[in-house]
Amino acid sequence: MNIENQTHKSAEELALEVQLEEQRTKRLESEAEAARQQKLADDSRRERQEINFRTNLANAVKASGLKTYVTDHDDLYNVLKLSFKFEIKSDGSFDVLDDRNRRIEFGKAFEQFAMQRPHFFDGRSLAPLMKPKAELSKADFQTSAAKAKFIRENSLEAWESMPLRPSPPVNIQTMTARDYNSLPLSERSRLISQYGSEWLADLLLRKR
Repeated sequence: MNIENQTHKSAEELALEVQLEEQRTKRLESEAEAARQQKLADDSRRERQEINFRTNLANAVKASGLKTYVTDHDDLYNVLKLSFKFEIKSDGSFDVLDDRNRRIEFGKAFEQFAMQRPHFFDGRSLAPLMKPKAELSKADFQTSAAKAKFIRENSLEAWESMPLRPSPPVNIQTMTARDYNSLPLSERSRLISQYGSEWLADLLLRKR
């Protein structure tokens, strides 16, 4: 009798052990599937973040008005990723951080990058950065983005008053009042700022 009870008891224990193992296996399978689904979701989120970041970065480069010689999008992306410290947000928007982890505007950082590495850029698109503002002409702005940026930062009036083409070199020693009056407003303003009112008074007395 005792042997039968012991055998019966062992069978019950074995059945319970099998049941527990089945439950444990199902739980582990469920956890593994949940982890797999979470990984897929994370990978998909990171992929969307990367795509949006690339798009936002390309738009920011375009908005700068600077034309780079690195025409392959992947190559340019890799150059910028190596050159800037980006803080990328979940939606793909980003900030640029300086050496002290302070946020700086991408446009300003990209302009500084262009001035330090002019060989990467079409020199004509660098003119708005390199030339004094008083010497700029509309011909110096190679893209609609560069024009829009100038207007946004200065005003439509400043754009409209800018000469269409660069002013020819002037000789202040031989210039006459007629020569002076034929210059664009921006150039006249530059000469006055540089040489002063006494020079202007002397100029206006010269033979017309």
